[in-house]
Amino acid sequence: MRLRRGLRLVRTGEDEVQIGTDPRWAVRLHGLSPVQCRAVLRGTERSLRLVLPAPVLAELGTLGLLRPPVPRDLPVPERLVPDCRVTALARDGDPRAIRERRAAATVAVHGLGRTGVQVAVLLASAGIGTVLLADRHRVRGTDLGTGLGPGEVGRRRTTAVAALLRSTAPGVRTGTAERSGPEPEVVVTVDGDAVDPERTQALLSAGTAQVPVVLREADALVGPTARPGGACCPRCVELARADLDPRWPRVLGLLRAGDDAGAEPVVLAAVAGGLAAAEVLSLVDGDQPVTDGRQYELPLPSVEPRLRAWAAHPECGCAALPTGTVTGT
Repeated sequence: MRLRRGLRLVRTGEDEVQIGTDPRWAVRLHGLSPVQCRAVLRGTERSLRLVLPAPVLAELGTLGLLRPPVPRDLPVPERLVPDCRVTALARDGDPRAIRERRAAATVAVHGLGRTGVQVAVLLASAGIGTVLLADRHRVRGTDLGTGLGPGEVGRRRTTAVAALLRSTAPGVRTGTAERSGPEPEVVVTVDGDAVDPERTQALLSAGTAQVPVVLREADALVGPTARPGGACCPRCVELARADLDPRWPRVLGLLRAGDDAGAEPVVLAAVAGGLAAAEVLSLVDGDQPVTDGRQYELPLPSVEPRLRAWAAHPECGCAALPTGTVTGT
């Protein structure tokens, strides 16, 4: 048995080696001989079975710090090694399985301003095999700063971003979400002021998870993730807000009538795009997203993420509900 790849190994004394630095699994081995210390420091590449006592190996196994021998075929591409190794370390999984699962996944990104471009680039860079793109606008000067250059201004956003993805993550498959092709497992939507409720309903009806991003005057919202069996959806949030402010539906309708995608300062786009991409990867990797029943609020200028909890609204119908009143907290 070998130590899991990605663990930091530090010799902290003559007879002591620390395995890992993350408090969730870090441990120190004491009373080691010089030979054992050297073996542990090489433990991610060589077996420890003949070097450490069986009780010590059993304890390391219980802590999830060991991995069995794996075949040498199907290597993980070098650019994906950090993502797959660290994700496998945190999830107690196999880097190759993570690589294969992500490579087989299809994700769509609707809205390709700065935030949407950030999401698409991060997903492709993290190993998502197919990234579908949707946006009817052309590249503007306000879109630059996340990988697109001045020479892209005036091109269709979908064309420019597809080229950016292929140069950033060779081998990624791209396409437009409107055309027939592979159905996405997850759709990221980037909207101004509020999520499109009809699109949310259509995605839920199709059994497709949605990670919504909303850009407002001076902040951004990420979540709640809408999926079959989830805690709530974006429409639940709007219905709850209407309960608190009866004029909100009219204000929302007037906002939706415009064509302003919302403010996308580069730092806000980076943080919102990163959090949205992390939620997608959680879904693809089989984890529960942070924004299941919750929503990140990212106010400028701090852009410090705050989580706000929401519950399913009884008038929405996106989940089976007990009787009761639902509000945001």
